[in-house]
Amino acid sequence: MNLPKKLLGPAIALVLSFFLPKASHAQIGVYGELSATHIKNPNNGVSTSANLGDNNYWTTGGTVGVYDDFFHLGPLSLGPDLRFSGASGAKFGLGGARLAFHPPIFPIKPYVEALVGGISASNLTNTKSSTLTYEVLGGIDYTLIPHVDFRAIEIGGGQLSDASRSMLTVSTGLVVRF
Repeated sequence: MNLPKKLLGPAIALVLSFFLPKASHAQIGVYGELSATHIKNPNNGVSTSANLGDNNYWTTGGTVGVYDDFFHLGPLSLGPDLRFSGASGAKFGLGGARLAFHPPIFPIKPYVEALVGGISASNLTNTKSSTLTYEVLGGIDYTLIPHVDFRAIEIGGGQLSDASRSMLTVSTGLVVRF
């Protein structure tokens, strides 16, 4: 009869450890990425003799951001993400929600994000177009050493404010967690 009472305390502690936030868990991450973004039909009405009438193009550059995975439920974490890109041809600022899964045994953390914000796109003829945009993306972070992750891959797709324009982003980089 005393056996259940002896196990009750450790059992409660074990269950709570899965559902309560951990103070020692690194939850804020600052990241830098190298990104390639494909802008499809930025709809700026420019046509050139080089057959760029549809204005589809790739642009490369850097992306920096910060996230705060403040809510933890077992191996899941949820929080905001804020990012900025200074890529030539596609400068944007986006913010939104991030959901990450950290399996207890493996040094990987897959995640998904839903972001909204603004983008200023310019094509090869330097015609600019600024508009609202959204992007849904996912990626995998791989822990190199405690508090430092390699962002192995991040792929995102989004829509600019009208249905004829879209973007695809592929990135890789480093994350420092605090």
